[in-house]
Amino acid sequence: MAAARQIVSICQMVSIYEMRWLLEVLFQGLHRDLGLGDYQMLHREAILAHLHLCCLAHLLLTHRCLAAIGAQATKAFQQVNLPTMNQRLATLRAQIARDRIRELVPGAKHEKLRQTLCDHLLAA
Repeated sequence: MAAARQIVSICQMVSIYEMRWLLEVLFQGLHRDLGLGDYQMLHREAILAHLHLCCLAHLLLTHRCLAAIGAQATKAFQQVNLPTMNQRLATLRAQIARDRIRELVPGAKHEKLRQTLCDHLLAA
């Protein structure tokens, strides 16, 4: 009986450590890629607003990534491997650039020009 309690306790400890590791990875991404530690405010409300903006940016990038994965991301209790935060940012920036080029050069007959602009602007 005591051995069973010990096993449950060890399993719980591993589960807690796994959750802690996911939080560490989250804060590392927020700090490194989304500028969580780059605030220059001294007021508590401003620091909280900066924290909220970083978390919202993370949620937006994660939501876009999960939507792109599709049905694989809807399975319950299944871990989904996502790209790094830098890759998610690069994908979003590229999509915004493509959308801006489509607005700049509208019409179906200009597809080749749009593609050339995309290739040159995204390579820069």
